[in-house]
Amino acid sequence: TVRFLNPWKGLSFDPIGLSYVLPRLGWEFRQESADYPVGMLMALTGYEADAFDMVETGLATHYIDSPTKVGILERELGSNVVPWEQQGLYRKRKKLYGQKDDDDVTAGGGPGGFRGRRKRFDPNDKYRNVAVANVLHSISEFDASGKEMLASVDAEMRRLEDPSLVLEHDRFFMDAPRSSQAVNIAAAFADFFAREKSVEGVVEQLKEVASSHKEKSDPEERECGEVAADLASKMESACPLSLKVVHRLMMLGSKNSETLESCMKRELNVQKHMLIGEDFERWAKSGVSGTDQGGFRGWKHESLKDVTNDEVEEILSK
Repeated sequence: TVRFLNPWKGLSFDPIGLSYVLPRLGWEFRQESADYPVGMLMALTGYEADAFDMVETGLATHYIDSPTKVGILERELGSNVVPWEQQGLYRKRKKLYGQKDDDDVTAGGGPGGFRGRRKRFDPNDKYRNVAVANVLHSISEFDASGKEMLASVDAEMRRLEDPSLVLEHDRFFMDAPRSSQAVNIAAAFADFFAREKSVEGVVEQLKEVASSHKEKSDPEERECGEVAADLASKMESACPLSLKVVHRLMMLGSKNSETLESCMKRELNVQKHMLIGEDFERWAKSGVSGTDQGGFRGWKHESLKDVTNDEVEEILSK
């Protein structure tokens, strides 16, 4: 699983490019999650994404259903896959003395390209790491592109096996559709996390849903209210300044003009400031665990409304 809990420590994003990656979840593999604010949900609520969530958003590329298979993967990669430089079908062409080296090509000839930088042509480029892909393919249930790795094998096995020997739980697991709770929640509250311009606005709308659905007779509507109440509670327990800074980083990182490098640089500058801030110092002295959401409430600001935009912009401008 994965979750981002720095706002519950009085900190912002670590400088690894999350403000660039999270707004673009689902884009690489054209997944359904690309249509919903899953990244904003994870950033502001500390939602713990499980294996299905990670694959369905592109945070992970393959789903492996058994720890035993992970051991097989490690063994195969360690012993049966040759090093990268040895992978290939073609030998390097011989070069005679004084012969012009025509294997060099200029990378990026057009505007914005890397002018002057030369890249050596590799005839084996398309063959490298194929062995790694084959190993992953052979032990995975499915991948982030939606491809079922073992679908044809499972279908043939179920055709030949005795139905009376298959337990109900196993049959349900084999036939169960792929689903991501994170995507479902982001879809249900898309208007809040994608269109609301302030963090306190998100919290207020979640609390309204929680209040209005509390007495509903429909179990699904009551569950929706319970989820909204839980999300609002987690957001209110985080450091107000940290949560607003993270929200601002996400908004800036989602712009088309941003790059991974520019987001990482901004995150680094912000985190440096947060590490010497009063909120992180208070949390560190409290002894509260870093995974305990809501375990510490002694923040500099009592609520999100107490944090001014000037404070947030001051941190981002340093």
